Amino acid sequence: MILPPAKKIYLASAAFSLLIIGLLFFPVWPLLKQIKATSLGLAQKKQDIDSFFTNWQNLESSRQEYQEIQNQLKEHSSFLPADSAIDFIMILENFAQMTENRQVISAVKKITPTDSATDASAFKNPSFQITLWGSFPNLIKFLIYLENAPYFTKVDSLQINRLTERDLTSPEKETAGLKIGDVKSLINLTVYQKQ
Repeated sequence: MILPPAKKIYLASAAFSLLIIGLLFFPVWPLLKQIKATSLGLAQKKQDIDSFFTNWQNLESSRQEYQEIQNQLKEHSSFLPADSAIDFIMILENFAQMTENRQVISAVKKITPTDSATDASAFKNPSFQITLWGSFPNLIKFLIYLENAPYFTKVDSLQINRLTERDLTSPEKETAGLKIGDVKSLINLTVYQKQ
């Protein structure tokens, strides 16, 4: 079958067009994929740099705020003033009474390695030792009251012992009326004033 010259020209130009498209498409397609991947990588790196810069600005802002707070703390004494200690002790006694606990409250002198035995400055940060006798649920109530007190308190240690029959027969007047299973708690805490 012989094709007319016009059809030959059309077929030849179509084949030539397909050949040119194929030659352009196959080498250019991987380049386009590589350009797209590189573009996505650059966009991700730009996001990372922007995120890093934002975090750096936030860190610098936080550092300045921290410095301001530290300067404010230096200006104000955060520990409970000595003239407020009696008020705090009365609050503790009220908490113990409201939660049906028996209590003994005493001030404790914290001695650091730089303090001497007669150093009065060791009482700058008042610490208290509270001994409570009562039921475990009442102890929890006391701790909740303590947490909501008008003073900031830091519990340095908490020791809870369950009362035994031997404890109840001891001559301590605080154990009178208690039963086996009640608890004796020893709480050491440091008190700070609210600004």
